[in-house]
Amino acid sequence: IDNILIRRYSYFFPSCLQRLAYPAILPNIKKNPILILQIPFLICFQFISTLRLCKKYQINLIYAHWIMPQGIIAFAIHHFLKIPYVLQNHSSDLKIFSKIPFGQKLARKILKNAEHIFTVNSQLKKEALKIINGKDEYLQNKLTVLPMGITLQNSTNNLVYDFGIIARLSKKKGVDLFFKAASEIKELFPNMKIVIAGEGEEGKNLKSLARTLGLNVDFKGFVTGREKSDLISQAKTFLFPSITTGSDREGLPVALLEILSAGKSIIASKDTNIKLLPEWDKIRHHITILNDPSDIKDFSKCLRKHLTENFDVQNKEVMAIIKRYNWDCLIQEYFHALALSPDR
Repeated sequence: IDNILIRRYSYFFPSCLQRLAYPAILPNIKKNPILILQIPFLICFQFISTLRLCKKYQINLIYAHWIMPQGIIAFAIHHFLKIPYVLQNHSSDLKIFSKIPFGQKLARKILKNAEHIFTVNSQLKKEALKIINGKDEYLQNKLTVLPMGITLQNSTNNLVYDFGIIARLSKKKGVDLFFKAASEIKELFPNMKIVIAGEGEEGKNLKSLARTLGLNVDFKGFVTGREKSDLISQAKTFLFPSITTGSDREGLPVALLEILSAGKSIIASKDTNIKLLPEWDKIRHHITILNDPSDIKDFSKCLRKHLTENFDVQNKEVMAIIKRYNWDCLIQEYFHALALSPDR
């Protein structure tokens, strides 16, 4: 795919019984707790597959996205083959180590032996440093805060929808709260149109809720590439009403940065961690922050404000600021951070 060699592996047999990984592990286990029995197989066969690939292709660096379980595999491969590894901490997976026997000790070893560690926001960096007791400069330099990069969205506006959401349809995304808030104002705005792009374990429930509330919602399913760009151009305001549900929480949604790069009007909750962006002070006046998406009355007020007041449909100032997160630019920051690793 785009000149990247993809190798997949099976972790349970027959393979039709594999139910752990998609769309996401934690929501799948909550829905069907018996799936927790597949976790040892997932880790074991991932290790075997990775070990074979490292030997076959003479891999000299492993980049492990998510510390649980990929960080465990990278640490094990490092132990056997002495291949250095880099970690990417996207969200709350470090929290999982505290729930397993000797988990904190294992997490500490994985982090300390990493060549470098990237976290998508500063809060995750603090949590990682707390685990490794990272008070000296050596350990501090091994951690860098950088979000995932984006492809800049430069599509022209062709407004069709009042509100849009692009997200995995899980509980933490708060889409159900948005629907409830929208239903509070549907009589004032009977022509209000909503588009939802994404798939996930809550998809069926959300479609049923939209019908029950009498909302005009267009569910597009998973979108990417040109289809995503076109959809971004068609909605006036995009929403990110994320909420923390237990240990499942946001890191920093990539879609949020993509839509910012298009200069779109945005309503976002504090749990998206958008305030942790270094550029927050420069863009804060262009984003409506929801203190608590479950406060439906306050949420509906935000929606009404965006329907009745004029907001930039393509804010050039925000677009210029967010250019930093274009992969063509951001990848240089990743390379720079790796070059500055203490052992390099």
